[in-house]
Amino acid sequence: MTAAPVSAFSSQTWSERLWQDLQPTPGRLAATLRIVLATVIALVLMMVWQMPFASLGLYYIFLVVRESPATSVRAGIYALLTLVLAVAAELAVVIVTDNDPGARLLSVAVASFLTGVLMVASTYPAFAAIWGFIYCTLIALWERPAPPDALVKASLFLIATVSLAFLCSVAVEYAFAFRHPAERLEEQANLRFRTLAGVFTLFANGADPAQLGPAIAGLNRLAATGQRGMLELYNAVLERGEGTGHLPVGSRVRISMLAQLMDVSAAFASHYPQGVDTAMRARCAEIARKCRDHSTGEAPDPHQTESPSLLDRVEQTLHSMHEMPRTAAAGEDQL
Repeated sequence: MTAAPVSAFSSQTWSERLWQDLQPTPGRLAATLRIVLATVIALVLMMVWQMPFASLGLYYIFLVVRESPATSVRAGIYALLTLVLAVAAELAVVIVTDNDPGARLLSVAVASFLTGVLMVASTYPAFAAIWGFIYCTLIALWERPAPPDALVKASLFLIATVSLAFLCSVAVEYAFAFRHPAERLEEQANLRFRTLAGVFTLFANGADPAQLGPAIAGLNRLAATGQRGMLELYNAVLERGEGTGHLPVGSRVRISMLAQLMDVSAAFASHYPQGVDTAMRARCAEIARKCRDHSTGEAPDPHQTESPSLLDRVEQTLHSMHEMPRTAAAGEDQL
């Protein structure tokens, strides 16, 4: 009798789901420790130099991209340019309108509208939100009964404070981040295949729900990370000039297909938290074997059906990945 598809979360409370979401994922602990160290260093420096807007500077530490030091620098530069544009817009409104209160209020509405448009139309919506948030924060300073030069200095100090926070974050990333993105990328791929092999091995062996539950939850967390982190590692390989000689041919496509394989496998596992029937166990065992030997051999032939099931899609994706050559012929593109 075929096991009925049941959602893996149907019997879980919200607290159990929250606890599972807080479980470790690849790189989470290392990234958290780097954030803590950068926050402590930046906070000490801000307190020693008595810099204003310390809370905003510390908040911006969490916006630094941490896939690689190079991406951290690039994201930091973009964010600082966004801050400069916000300060320039604030000072321009104050100068052009001669600090008219009505014009300041109207500018907030205009800035909110522009922020919404840019968040929808831009490929970097976070920077549009940063611009709008900082502009509204700075324009509100002119409501204070303070000398204009003090308010201008406060606006410029915001750039200095956030710059310090970014410098601390980038320094920590360069000091403690990984040195060889190609090796890191290979480790991430192997981790995903090991996770898949472990889950499908449990299905093949007819494991009980107590064993399947934690394994499925781990697969879901890993699948939820998506392909962005691996693509950033791949881009870091290219940016550092290491070339792609240590990577299989078509690595960019393989990353996308691996993310798809993780998504489909997580969906299949979540539908069968109680296990699968005997007919499906043999197929799960073959999938587990090919995930363990993902770099060699051939993938199981997918079942050809008009309406493929989730397990069919797992086999089809795995088969497509194994059909790709791992080395390029002379003169072919290695990407």
